[in-house]
Amino acid sequence: MTETCAFSCVTDYNDREYGHIGMPTSCCEIKLVDVPEMDYLTSDKPCSRGEIWIRGPTIFKGYYKMPEKTAEDITSEGWFKTGDVGLWRLDGNLQIIDRKKSIIGFLL
Repeated sequence: MTETCAFSCVTDYNDREYGHIGMPTSCCEIKLVDVPEMDYLTSDKPCSRGEIWIRGPTIFKGYYKMPEKTAEDITSEGWFKTGDVGLWRLDGNLQIIDRKKSIIGFLL
């Protein structure tokens, strides 16, 4: 995603399992936030689920000449709301499982 500029997660070289995007890098923070309207909760067991929020120096500062859109997608604490729904796998890897916003609706 272009808003994260570089990388936020990386897969270990020796990890041959598919279906995840890896573990967070040391240059950013990642957390999941509840999406109750879609039944994704950080309290879900055995794996926490929610919208993926990212913060760190690799995250963009905002949309060019679009302060309203920037305020919608970046919190006052600097968390970028990706719109992707993920889960923390038991092995510590992050897996994207859904999309909070419909991409099709955005393109139309």
